[in-house]
Amino acid sequence: MKEIIHPIPKDQTKYYVNIAILLAGITFFEVYLYYTPKWNIPILLIFLSLIKFSIVVGYFMHLKYENKLIKLFYFIGFLLSIPWLIILFFERGLL
Repeated sequence: MKEIIHPIPKDQTKYYVNIAILLAGITFFEVYLYYTPKWNIPILLIFLSLIKFSIVVGYFMHLKYENKLIKLFYFIGFLLSIPWLIILFFERGLL
């Protein structure tokens, strides 16, 4: 079986710290939006969660090196979670 070689540098600490800072920034922005009363925030929160999902799955789970079929399964899982998010927004009175 052929071994897959990934173009990742040996010392990845700075790389992952930068990704964690980006995720924290997106999370703080999401919390700010959640407590700001606007009518279109749920759509923006779903979009931001898609971005965070992509970053976590792509970098921390190393999915960016996998084939497209496995990426498709994760994306379908995220799409299936959107109706549950919308139901949650209705329950909380945000939609």
